[in-house]
Amino acid sequence: QDVRIEGNVIIGHGTFLHPRCELLASTGATIVVGEHTIIEERVRVRSTHGELTIGSECILEVGASITDSCIGNFSAVETMATIENCKIGENCCVGMKVFLSDKTLDGGTSVHAPRNVEVPGRSVETHQSLLSSQISLLRRKTGQEPSAEARS
Repeated sequence: QDVRIEGNVIIGHGTFLHPRCELLASTGATIVVGEHTIIEERVRVRSTHGELTIGSECILEVGASITDSCIGNFSAVETMATIENCKIGENCCVGMKVFLSDKTLDGGTSVHAPRNVEVPGRSVETHQSLLSSQISLLRRKTGQEPSAEARS
């Protein structure tokens, strides 16, 4: 299946959109995605009003849903997480199957299911390492970055 993009959507350099993801901006709304971000399969990003932003070097994992929110740089939204009307700071991690609505997370905060336990000051170094590996692999596969053999 193809990527679905509707409305005013701005995608930063080096960002990868996996098949079957959706970026849907209603009339008068905007979606801005930073550089070197990965949006995986079945992710749905929807802006119904104003500007929804996803920072640079973020990862939105399979089946995540983001509506009318802002996600800071270097943040991770794990598989099947739902974020509605939230402001997520830099270096945050919203865990698998977490549901957040009308929340603000300070930078470096992780939230984990099943009780949406917030852990302030916890970094997302594991996600950043994974993101770097995935971006390098995707660049090689799509011809955007030479393989190690081609560079030598």
